[in-house]
Amino acid sequence: MYFVDPIILVWIGAVVLMVLFLIILVELHRNEVRRDHEEMFGKEDFELKCIEYGLSEKECHTMDKLVRRSVFSNMDALFNSAHLFEDAVNRFYEYRDLDKIRDITLGSVTGLRRKLGFTIANPDTPFISTRQLEEDSVVKVSFQKKSEMPMKIVAIDEKIFKLDSESPLPPDVEKGRTFAVRWIRPGDAIYTAVCTVFSVSSNQILFEHQSKIDKFQLRRWVRESVDFHAVVDYRDGSTGFGCLLDLSAGGILVGLDRQCEFGTEIFIDFELPSYGKENVKIRILRNISRKDDRYPNLILHSAEFSGEFGWTQEKVLQYIFEVRRHRETPKEALST
Repeated sequence: MYFVDPIILVWIGAVVLMVLFLIILVELHRNEVRRDHEEMFGKEDFELKCIEYGLSEKECHTMDKLVRRSVFSNMDALFNSAHLFEDAVNRFYEYRDLDKIRDITLGSVTGLRRKLGFTIANPDTPFISTRQLEEDSVVKVSFQKKSEMPMKIVAIDEKIFKLDSESPLPPDVEKGRTFAVRWIRPGDAIYTAVCTVFSVSSNQILFEHQSKIDKFQLRRWVRESVDFHAVVDYRDGSTGFGCLLDLSAGGILVGLDRQCEFGTEIFIDFELPSYGKENVKIRILRNISRKDDRYPNLILHSAEFSGEFGWTQEKVLQYIFEVRRHRETPKEALST
């Protein structure tokens, strides 16, 4: 009986694997070439949108490159969403190597972002990459053992964004370290990106861009200004007076006859128009420094509903909906 040397079997197996690997590489390369040169679906729509947005010939060419690096087969897909655009930009930079791309091409990407309205200058555009920031924007940087430092963006391109501070930076800030950079969009959210330091001087710091952005919603619920008197039951058993001034299904702005600290839980009893008495537990979030002219003796607090409040939440949502519907509907329509 003839036995094959195990070493020969190993070599045969290795050769077969290498051949399969080469076949896969060749096929991948063919797909890449096909992707870069074949005519894609939606070419006419793509050309029309290039004209509509006033793109230059170079910007149209760059947009074509971005589309071919995306996961979409229709050419006009990236015009429709900042998410799709920034995802394609990241794929393009990884495929071509950001540091090897010509400055004119990088400038075209910046121009495309602005012409398509995908920067933070457009309040309706989601913030998903620090490349969407603009010069003169003010952000806050959290340094270890130091409170947040406000800094101004003095320069930004596709590779880095430069921040300037009125005071010297902490001595432990150095290249390669990461720090949280926060930007607040008024009435929307607080956005945080953990960015890596590219270089630093006494009052300036250059950060590499980051596409992972954490969002903390400032207002999770639609709010409505109100004026509801309330009876307040404090934890020490005493009763006081309060007034709801701002109402949402998630929380309230309430004036109280005493100051309460963060985390304090109290019960409030108030009447919700058309729905009757409500008695719910709330948790104090913070004290508000300003006063309300209608109730100068009350201390304003922001608070969130706590405990069992599901049914109250449903009624509050319905109340706000009805109030807004009546406010936005012409009086003539309501009378007919």
